[in-house]
Amino acid sequence: LLGFRQAGHRHIVPVAHCLVLAPSLDQLLAPIRKTILATADPAIYGHVELLQTQQQPLVVLQVQQSLTPMDKTLWQTFAVQQKVGVEVRQPDDISFFGEADGVCYYQLPALAGQSEGLKIGFSSQDFIQVNAEANAAMVQQAMTWLDVQPGDKILDLFCGAGNFSLPAASLGAEVLGVEGDATMVKRASENATRNGLKAAFKQADLFAADASKHWRGEQFNKLLLDPPRAGAKDIDKILREQKLEKLVYISCNPASMARDLKGLQKLGLRVVKAGCIDMFPHTPHLEVMTLLERV
Repeated sequence: LLGFRQAGHRHIVPVAHCLVLAPSLDQLLAPIRKTILATADPAIYGHVELLQTQQQPLVVLQVQQSLTPMDKTLWQTFAVQQKVGVEVRQPDDISFFGEADGVCYYQLPALAGQSEGLKIGFSSQDFIQVNAEANAAMVQQAMTWLDVQPGDKILDLFCGAGNFSLPAASLGAEVLGVEGDATMVKRASENATRNGLKAAFKQADLFAADASKHWRGEQFNKLLLDPPRAGAKDIDKILREQKLEKLVYISCNPASMARDLKGLQKLGLRVVKAGCIDMFPHTPHLEVMTLLERV
């Protein structure tokens, strides 16, 4: 079977088409199913991901044992015929077929006054926003709400691969991005270099009580905050020394955001705008963005 897991159950609900997938990915479902069934043991395929990268569609397969030589030939043929990249994650190795090489890219559109957008590199195992169009709109809205200007000093917490940091830097701001995952910090630095931007990135546990030591002595006038689903509990305690003018908080969990906003208002900030982004169409999940300004 190739489909989605049933809600609250391990059963797989087979699908022939997925209406929320990009057409270029939806048309791959039948050929993927056919190729899996042609392999030596279809039962080893536990997970399928489809990504529309800037270069080409990418099919990522999670398998429970190594591919046979015949299986590898099948996936190489599939990659060539479908004009896609294929990445197969095996227990002790990763195999690439077609033009896949482990590095993917997505494009952020140009902001106001710019002639071209930013090229953001990532791996299929990195966390990125799943909806390219919604993400582009969200980034643009965040830059507008923050009113990013040359000379601004912006702190971007949970910065990931630089999804918000780099657009802010491209508008002339001095940016420090902080992220808990060392791999993502490296990725963000590479993306800054790739786009010819000057931005600093550091690895830090942002849930630690002493996290602010990583920017000790620095003052920022604006802040971006895009934490994981659990939110950023007590984040206000590591920001007490900052005299922030504006703060944009992005969250996929309104409940944890509401909790954190109570603490952030202790910094002399108040909520002035809020909006929702339908990042996950046809699901109960959504992305929420809130702007806080100094009272």
